[in-house]
Amino acid sequence: MLDALARVRETASQADLPAARRAANVRGAFAVRSEALVADCILVLVDDVSTTGATLNACAGVLLGAGAKEVRALTAARAASLSLYHCALIAVNAFTLSGTSSSAKMAETGQAGSQAPQSMHSSGSM
Repeated sequence: MLDALARVRETASQADLPAARRAANVRGAFAVRSEALVADCILVLVDDVSTTGATLNACAGVLLGAGAKEVRALTAARAASLSLYHCALIAVNAFTLSGTSSSAKMAETGQAGSQAPQSMHSSGSM
């Protein structure tokens, strides 16, 4: 484990802020302890929960700016709003059905998203 980041200024709790203010809250709050530690490295940030990704993005930006080759993130959980959850369920249901006519039929009858998926995998930016 590499202790590459330092918090250089205090911030308000992210949990208390609306999504629109989280990125501004953590902008400039972190710095790299030593550029030599991260230069040309592929790094993994570890966090308990990702909600909007603002903290992960702020940390990744600092690490990349200090010369990291790549920054990835590993979180134990991803928080999502109820509307995002329903969209994800609809997407999973549409993906697991065999054909678009079945998914369209489910959407029309309101059945899309009525059952929770066994598992969901997400890929994308932090």
